[in-house]
Amino acid sequence: MRTWMALPLIVAGALTSRFVWAQRPVEQLRPLRSAPLPEIIEQRLRVELGRPAPFPTPPSLQNAVAIPVREAGPLASPVTDEPQPVELGEVRWRQDYESLGRRPIETVVFGNGDRRIAVIANLSGNSEGTVALADQLAGVFAREELVPRKLSILVVRAPNPDGLANRTHTNARGVDLNRNFPTRRFTAQPTRETGRPASEPETRALMNLLHRFQPTMVVHLVESRSARGMIRSNRVNISQLLPTYSFSDFEGNYKAGSLANYVNEIQQASIVEIELPQGFSSTGQRDALLQAMIVVLDQSLNSIQSQLQSKNLAVTDPQTLSTSKLRPDGIHGYVEFLPPPPDAPAARPKYIELPPPPE
Repeated sequence: MRTWMALPLIVAGALTSRFVWAQRPVEQLRPLRSAPLPEIIEQRLRVELGRPAPFPTPPSLQNAVAIPVREAGPLASPVTDEPQPVELGEVRWRQDYESLGRRPIETVVFGNGDRRIAVIANLSGNSEGTVALADQLAGVFAREELVPRKLSILVVRAPNPDGLANRTHTNARGVDLNRNFPTRRFTAQPTRETGRPASEPETRALMNLLHRFQPTMVVHLVESRSARGMIRSNRVNISQLLPTYSFSDFEGNYKAGSLANYVNEIQQASIVEIELPQGFSSTGQRDALLQAMIVVLDQSLNSIQSQLQSKNLAVTDPQTLSTSKLRPDGIHGYVEFLPPPPDAPAARPKYIELPPPPE
């Protein structure tokens, strides 16, 4: 019984002694065996480094001036893996031509090179995506340092401003402008949708622009109803520059009265018709196509020359073109009758001669 009564007193005494030991000053603590004494450290410094120089007296802060510190904000241009959009310049559109509804047809020319390329938005009025892409392309080239060298670029923002304002496919008269150009196979029986050849002021304005500008290549931006874009061209293969788009060779009888046929037949220039995929309204798709178009405009002429030379189709002599006459046909429009091939032998006809009729 006495032992159990004395046990609490022994435990209390042990805790009190431990608490008193913990409250000792630092100089009374027993140093660790592995730590060198201060005298040994001082001797080592004298032998190896010499006596260190004393620290200079800190300056007085009585006459110090407080400098305001600006709080850190967000980065002006955060570093990301995605390319940043190019800053667009100010475009000064010209208004030299008007539509049937007296709305201006806005145009602008960049650069002063000998090689000329025209970019025309869709002739259909309800194609806001092509107009927005033409706006961005003009904004890029408005900065002189971004214009490709040795190029002159004509941009036609909205060739059908009445249809754009009214959100209609045709112009104010109800004529499809992409069927109104005077091509060789223009129908002999014009309708209200086609009109007579070059009967609309918008068509005549584009013809005048192309005649004065004399482009080497015309890029026509149109909209497609398909989920995948399409590119048609008569001389240049740019499928490697736009791999997400399908590519098709341009055929001469494609859409009589169209801008593409007019450029191919009358202007004798390269035509690149880019059909934007359905739902082409996202900024990412527009920026990607815009960057690809800049590459196309910068590399297209060299590609044209190399491809023509590889196919022995360099600049065609106008005298070697067909001189056959055109005659109107009420069913098929204007039909061109080509002469026989020059290497076809006359002694071996490609037909079977029938016997004479009975008398």
